[in-house]
Amino acid sequence: MRLRLLFIVLGLGVLTFTHAQNLSPSVISPSGDVSYGPSLSLEWTLGEIAINTIHARNRIYTEGFHQPVLFVAILETPVDFLETEYTQNSAAGDIKITAHPNPVTAILKVTVESSDPAEILLHISDLSGKLVMSTEIDPTIITTELDLRFLPSGMYLLQFREENGKMIKAYKIAKIQ
Repeated sequence: MRLRLLFIVLGLGVLTFTHAQNLSPSVISPSGDVSYGPSLSLEWTLGEIAINTIHARNRIYTEGFHQPVLFVAILETPVDFLETEYTQNSAAGDIKITAHPNPVTAILKVTVESSDPAEILLHISDLSGKLVMSTEIDPTIITTELDLRFLPSGMYLLQFREENGKMIKAYKIAKIQ
């Protein structure tokens, strides 16, 4: 009886120090690599053959080895995504910029009232910084209509710049279907 108890105690002691399974992520693909920088690491694979996206009620599940990590943070001061009017009084001239509607489905109307006759550059980029549209606005034409039907739904940055590249104002615009 004591011998059996000794084997049970020894067996449980050995089991606490052994690792029966190791579930580290792994992938089988023709090529891939990991690169490290001072503040960034990049992992990539080429040719994953078993990936799929499943849409469920209020959720999207995407298979595959590399998935983005999403962080949700509560901001101390709320960001007003619907702010679309700006007025600046400076030595270079007075300028008033209005962009509406926000959110936009198809046509975004941009109104620029400026005492300076210089053209204003308008850039629209996605939140990753990729430029999706760029145009020049003539301040003598008060309202300009931008057709945004080609853009997928999402958040975009609407930036107004002087000809020398200096930022005048930037807005967050929501594009919906």
